[in-house]
Amino acid sequence: MTETLRFGRLPAATAHLCIDMQRLFGPGSPWAVPWIERIRPAVATLVAARPQRTVFTRFIPPARLGAASGAWARYYAQWPEMLRERLDDRWLELLPELARHAPPRQGDRQAGLFPLA
Repeated sequence: MTETLRFGRLPAATAHLCIDMQRLFGPGSPWAVPWIERIRPAVATLVAARPQRTVFTRFIPPARLGAASGAWARYYAQWPEMLRERLDDRWLELLPELARHAPPRQGDRQAGLFPLA
């Protein structure tokens, strides 16, 4: 992979931030993003190369509409099926090829970004 890095090899202490690579944004989800399938293999390669240097996050929607405020409340009013009270928890999991590298989750799920490592 070094030959594809524009500015050369990354230092050993470099961290890889793996942001929201979860089923919630993958195929079959109302929130599917078209680019996730294109970048999935490259992200999996990066994570597998240095899983101990990877920090994962997951986006966690609020449990119910009343827990969202401001613009988020209006947003979730348009996407009520994406509130946790209606959403199958499996949608919140990391993509399978990444999940095996993530440390066990700790703590309660809170709406917003949730760091796993």
